[in-house]
Amino acid sequence: MQLLFSDKEIEDIEFPNKTIFLAGPSPRDSKTKGWRQEFIEKMRELGLNDVSVFIPEPQDFFEGTKDLDPNFSYSNQIEWEHKGLEMAKYRVFYLARKLPDMMGLTTNIEFGYWFHKAPNSLLVGIPKDSDKNRYIEYIMKKQGLSIYRNMQEIIEKLRAI
Repeated sequence: MQLLFSDKEIEDIEFPNKTIFLAGPSPRDSKTKGWRQEFIEKMRELGLNDVSVFIPEPQDFFEGTKDLDPNFSYSNQIEWEHKGLEMAKYRVFYLARKLPDMMGLTTNIEFGYWFHKAPNSLLVGIPKDSDKNRYIEYIMKKQGLSIYRNMQEIIEKLRAI
């Protein structure tokens, strides 16, 4: 498994395996538990290893060894995310939204963009205990697209495609 973090340059290469972007609410400090670590762990447990995964967090922050750098460049983050989303074959939107710490406001914009541009590239997870996702659920159902209720369902689908 190749993990690609937002504080590292993404090379313009053809990836030899499945490429996945993990979109969704992100923690803003080290006190708030994110969901991406658990997702990567479950991918490994379920044998989904021959993949390249775009993780829109700095590596040290993802690993829990540092808080976000106060000199963090938002414009670099946006550019990295745009490039990663374009390069990924599959875009996982895991909407583990919890107010007030995991709001996912940028996620709403990214979801809408990719829902319009490439809806069949989306795997959307909405845990039953997440907050404020009714509109996304509505629009997904209206278009006949699947909604997954947990990480395992998404990972099993990724293994199958």
